[in-house]
Amino acid sequence: MIRSLARLHFPTRGRILVNGNDIAKASREYNAMFSFMPQRISIPGYLTAREVVTLFARLRNTPLSRVDEILETVALYDDADRLVREFSGGMVQRIGLAVTFVSEAEVYLLDEPTLNLDPLGVRRLRELITELQEKGKTFVFASHILEAALQLADRIGILV
Repeated sequence: MIRSLARLHFPTRGRILVNGNDIAKASREYNAMFSFMPQRISIPGYLTAREVVTLFARLRNTPLSRVDEILETVALYDDADRLVREFSGGMVQRIGLAVTFVSEAEVYLLDEPTLNLDPLGVRRLRELITELQEKGKTFVFASHILEAALQLADRIGILV
């Protein structure tokens, strides 16, 4: 479902409507509403965390002045100039979160956002989600870990 909302897959039957608009016919403005984080991200090991976030900030027309703020938010500021190949799985996951939050999206689509995160990382993610929800942002995420869903969501739907 999340990949369909991100327009990476289209339904074989039926339609997905967002604000009354069929996503299969959606415009560039639709894409700007969303920021998507896949379950597994692939980042070249020869880049630093700062370079990765800066690249995505440029792609999403986000002021570069926000890069350090975002790195601090996901607890990577102190490691921002280290090469990604030196990072643990949880640190790579935090880069994925930083890239996702670099844009000022209305809706964040997160596929297994707590994957590889330590308890501190999960707590920081929960705090960030709460902060952005208070600003009117919406989150849709997938998780096979019920505890993670209960910690992060205010409403839960289960697909079988």
